[in-house]
Amino acid sequence: MALPPRLFVIVGLGNYPYPNTRHSIGQLLVASLATKAATLPGASGSPNLVLNAGKTAWTSQLTLETPPTPPTPTATDQPLRLLFVRPRALMNISGPAIQKAITGFLPSPFSTYRICTLQDDLDLAPSVLKIQRGGSPRGHNGVRSLERTLGTRDFWRIRIGVGRPEKKGDVPQWVMGALGRDEVRSVEFDGEGWEGAAVKKAWEEIEKMAWAQEEE
Repeated sequence: MALPPRLFVIVGLGNYPYPNTRHSIGQLLVASLATKAATLPGASGSPNLVLNAGKTAWTSQLTLETPPTPPTPTATDQPLRLLFVRPRALMNISGPAIQKAITGFLPSPFSTYRICTLQDDLDLAPSVLKIQRGGSPRGHNGVRSLERTLGTRDFWRIRIGVGRPEKKGDVPQWVMGALGRDEVRSVEFDGEGWEGAAVKKAWEEIEKMAWAQEEE
């Protein structure tokens, strides 16, 4: 009898009308992670993110039949089904769009530890990643919106450094500024030999989260 798949959601936060800015680096990374997942042994599904029926997000589903090599400590033969989400909403109101995209994929009530957001972080140097589960949104309006919508902080976050301007008053212009070439390359995966450092690190962490044993 086939085992039901584990489920895991990866959400790239950003301001969708401004796709190549520091504030939207999570949306670039989520697309690259979908492309990477599709190249793995035993992968099925399309990495292309397409607008969902409710027009609230671009999504893609992929299933991995084979645990990672080397396997994570709790990996079993149970397949892993991934939902990649790029919300079609401004950052500070993206929570409801994400919830609608997830509904029907994760059973209700949501097991929020099966969700991971990808987001920009001013307190980290460019392309440096830090992993966090729960805790403060650290001033990030996309995380805050999702917390309000889900009614909990208990989900994973991968924070992607974008650096901070010298003057505090320049923060709005900074986060809405264009990413540098090196920053873009860090979150790129082209399937033809190039894998940015942020893609590699993020995927290593997602494997640990997604293949972990179900919590009671």
